[in-house]
Amino acid sequence: MSTPRSSDSISTDAAAATTPAKLATSHGYTVEASDGEVGHVETPLFPPAGAEPDFIVIRLEGDEPAFAVVPVRLISSIDTDGRRVQLEASRETIADLPGDIALEY
Repeated sequence: MSTPRSSDSISTDAAAATTPAKLATSHGYTVEASDGEVGHVETPLFPPAGAEPDFIVIRLEGDEPAFAVVPVRLISSIDTDGRRVQLEASRETIADLPGDIALEY
């Protein structure tokens, strides 16, 4: 059995350890929901003074510009070679997520 390369897809079990680093450069990656393509990564969102993203903003497919802010816990895998992010949610669930987040000070 060969050892997987760091750029191979990661499983949900390994996601917690490697997802943040892979997401930091994920702009433009195709995003697939459990039932098909849902859009593309617009940008990862980092908490104040944080080095690891906790959300990704997805530009949803469609005629009208729309966005969804997706928590990283919904990511099941990231394929850096294929530039793809796989989510553990349906397209409908993702489309129903808010397109912005409220900032509290």
